[in-house]
Amino acid sequence: MIKLKRTLKLCIAGMLLLIGNNQPIRAQEKKCFAIKYLDFFELSDTEEVRWHDRDLDTMLKTTFFDKSVAPKSAKTNFLIPLLVLQLKEFHPACNSNTDTIRYNKLLAIYAKIRDIEMAFLKRKNRKEQLEFIRNDFYSQVLDNSSLPYMVFTTDDGPLYGKTEISIPASEVKQTIYTDFGTLSSLIIENTPYLIAKNKNSKTLWIRQLTNEGGRPLKNLILPENSATKSSRAYVFNLFAENEALTLYLELDGRFMYYFHSW
Repeated sequence: MIKLKRTLKLCIAGMLLLIGNNQPIRAQEKKCFAIKYLDFFELSDTEEVRWHDRDLDTMLKTTFFDKSVAPKSAKTNFLIPLLVLQLKEFHPACNSNTDTIRYNKLLAIYAKIRDIEMAFLKRKNRKEQLEFIRNDFYSQVLDNSSLPYMVFTTDDGPLYGKTEISIPASEVKQTIYTDFGTLSSLIIENTPYLIAKNKNSKTLWIRQLTNEGGRPLKNLILPENSATKSSRAYVFNLFAENEALTLYLELDGRFMYYFHSW
């Protein structure tokens, strides 16, 4: 299983490099077909990414996942935000792109990744197709079981650690202040814990962070200014055992998941 996971990570990384040379271009300032949550993926609703035709053709021939092996982790769902960003310019309200061949390729790739029948999409007009895709995108972004696979990473995860109901009184080592309250690190019996509290100092959750094998992670560091707030979630760029640890929390401070570099 570990070998399979690493192979999948390398395959996904290779595909990202394949399309990585496509340069973003500025779009018109008018948000004629606005898409929420793109900032979570470090994309802007006022810019575009344009993949080369040869890359589209390659992706159309690609088997994105093997349903019999690992349907979630094997899917290249990190391509979905980039596809949505490119498809939005074809909405009739934008009137900025009339390349039907390119549109059909992008639509087919989206349908292939999402396992949607093209016959179903073809029964809709373009406006209906794009609004269906926008709603489908939103449904994934708001689902914590699918959201982690929409972010490109070769790190281990998503990970969830071990939930603690209560812990002995201990000294807070580091604290990050946010709009929802605080995120702090504690050390108990040489093991680091994270604790989140709201603005009224009420504990939201306490969690021991572990690696993929379930071993507690050591040397947890919370750098200053490591929190980024997007329209969907907080992202904290932390470190554990001298490796990057990316923590995701709901906007109200509730725990979501994290990734840890390997």
